[in-house]
Amino acid sequence: MNNVGSWVLRSLGTLVVLASILVGASVSSRAAPVTFAYEGVVSSSSGTSPVFATFLGQSMTVEYTFDSETPDSTPSSIFGAYNDTISSFTATVGGYTATDLTVQIIVFDSGSVDQYIIGSNTITGPAIGGAVPTDFAFNFENGSPSVFSSDELPIVQPDPSDFGTVFLELNFFSPSGSFGSIRAENFSIVEAPSSISEPSALAFLGVSAAVFAMRRRKRSG
Repeated sequence: MNNVGSWVLRSLGTLVVLASILVGASVSSRAAPVTFAYEGVVSSSSGTSPVFATFLGQSMTVEYTFDSETPDSTPSSIFGAYNDTISSFTATVGGYTATDLTVQIIVFDSGSVDQYIIGSNTITGPAIGGAVPTDFAFNFENGSPSVFSSDELPIVQPDPSDFGTVFLELNFFSPSGSFGSIRAENFSIVEAPSSISEPSALAFLGVSAAVFAMRRRKRSG
């Protein structure tokens, strides 16, 4: 076999390997954990402790990581419900931080209005005036019908500007009668996920290396 034929065979083998890498990367990137982050401003706060009033006007950051392959627990309904999909959720305002590990995401694609809701009644954090955090809701409401094409769990970060109302409400309560609430609005994206996930980046490096090798073989041949 001459040098040209040998180079062609080697090139075809390389292309097969590259195709395998890219297919594997595509599947892996869809299954990889995805992190979204937002920042808003506390628009109202109230409660039995004067500490709640001090949060007014402060910025609130929200960050959560979820499993992009969590199945829809209500596949026959007009909305998608994704239970326990979030592996970490953190809401920080001022020097206060609340966290949660058991969070549900709901995606509405009803044909007339789209919504994206994150909520839980298991959030934890330090007590304020004797009241502890009991539940929260992070709501993206009154979105146009074109925001989502289905009720699948979105892996592209929802943009608050596509919705009429976006707010996070964090509630506090104590059996002794203490209570409070912090509501933040005017959210925006502050940390979008990387446009090239780790598997895709590895695939890109693999393609680059293979192309470089092919060029060297062609020149030497």
